[in-house]
Amino acid sequence: MTTAGPVERKPSVYKEWVIVPPRFAHLVWDAHEGKATLEELVHQVLVYGGFEDIRDIYSLYPEAVTHVGLTYPDIHRGVRFWIKE
Repeated sequence: MTTAGPVERKPSVYKEWVIVPPRFAHLVWDAHEGKATLEELVHQVLVYGGFEDIRDIYSLYPEAVTHVGLTYPDIHRGVRFWIKE
C-alpha cells in the first residue's frame, strides 16, 4: 500500500443539489444553506444512519442509494446487504 503521491478520486455521478430533509439534518453537518449534493447526502446517511434512515433515503432515491452503496468502500457490508435486498 502506497501512502505517498496523488490519490485518484472517483468522480461524482449525482451532482445535483437537493434540500436536506429535517430527518437527515443531523447526519449532514456541512450542508450549505440546508442543501447538499445528492451523492453526499446519501453517503452520509449510509455511513452514519440507522436502518430506518437507510430505508427512508432508499424510498426517496433508490437509484442513487444503490449506486453509492455499491461504489464507496467505506460502506459497511451489512448496509450493502440491505441495499441488495
